[in-house]
Amino acid sequence: MTSLQDCLVGERLDRLEALGRAFPILSVAGAVDSADDLSEHLAVTLPWMLWMRAEGIRNDGLVPTGSAVLPFSDYVVFKGTDHTALVSGGPLGLSADHRALLTQALLALVAGEATATRH
Repeated sequence: MTSLQDCLVGERLDRLEALGRAFPILSVAGAVDSADDLSEHLAVTLPWMLWMRAEGIRNDGLVPTGSAVLPFSDYVVFKGTDHTALVSGGPLGLSADHRALLTQALLALVAGEATATRH
């Protein structure tokens, strides 16, 4: 987290932890880790993305990946996925059917009806 985030979260840490214990929360984030992950619609944010990368900040092309992860939540980071790919349509995003399937899978994880397996 950035120092501003630390400051803002620090003021609310007890409340955030209580929410994390009371409700199943799953944060979803993306990460553009290599040149292979770049797409032409990132051209607008390319300077920002490259600056964050040069500073050692993992990001999704628009915001730091860590900013998408709520404190005290389980989380999933989709490698090679930019800021909008998981939620928007269009030629560079997931189709409506794939967004629906992803949402169902993530809800199943949160509800405890599925488990994640690491390979």
